[in-house]
Amino acid sequence: MKKLCILGASMIVLAFSNSANAQVRWGLGAGVNLNQNIDQYQGETVANQAKVGYHGGGFADICLANNLTLQPGLMYIMKGGLQQRSAEAQLPDGFHELKVKDKLALHYIELPLTLTYRFGVGRGNVVLGAGGYAAALTGANSESKVKYTINDQEIEALSFDEDQNLSIGNDEDDNLKRMDYGLVGNLGYEFANGWFLRGGVDAGLRDIMGHNFTPNIAATQSAPAVQNTSSRNVSYLFTLGYWFSH
Repeated sequence: MKKLCILGASMIVLAFSNSANAQVRWGLGAGVNLNQNIDQYQGETVANQAKVGYHGGGFADICLANNLTLQPGLMYIMKGGLQQRSAEAQLPDGFHELKVKDKLALHYIELPLTLTYRFGVGRGNVVLGAGGYAAALTGANSESKVKYTINDQEIEALSFDEDQNLSIGNDEDDNLKRMDYGLVGNLGYEFANGWFLRGGVDAGLRDIMGHNFTPNIAATQSAPAVQNTSSRNVSYLFTLGYWFSH
């Protein structure tokens, strides 16, 4: 994480040194994001339901040319996913129902870097941005809830609630990888008074799953299906922010 923060600062310093006369703005932004993990099990792709997270951090806006700027940033963002599924069966002893709910919360420090183009609309500007991000995972936990009922009566021996912290790193016994990276795209509007609204997407390119982690969705798959698994982060961000010089 320290290396990522140093990298972010270095990129901003480099931008200054390459453009001594550059016009630079500084801003803060925060908001909510909807997250998914795009999982693969033996070649089958599964996109889980959206999990709500939040993000916030600081940004710079470095003028490169008319209407063209470079925007590095450094922010915290919560990613992850949510899976809910059920199975039902009518057996000789009654009606069986299995309900499973899994939540994965991933806490990242992220460095986005986008090239933006703006054009005037009304009293402000529409801003288009594209680029990439690098992120370091600082914490992760999973919550699983399994409820098994027969004729609407819960069977405690087959039901459980579990909350666990996941290990992070590149060792054989780690659950998740430390680093993630991907593509960034956004569309926003800047008001004349410095406030801005932005919608964007983080599309992860790296498999974040560690050597020793099998998502609980695999419990409903056949044994071969839990092999060769992978998972990527996807987040849709909605941000409110303010530029201090405008």
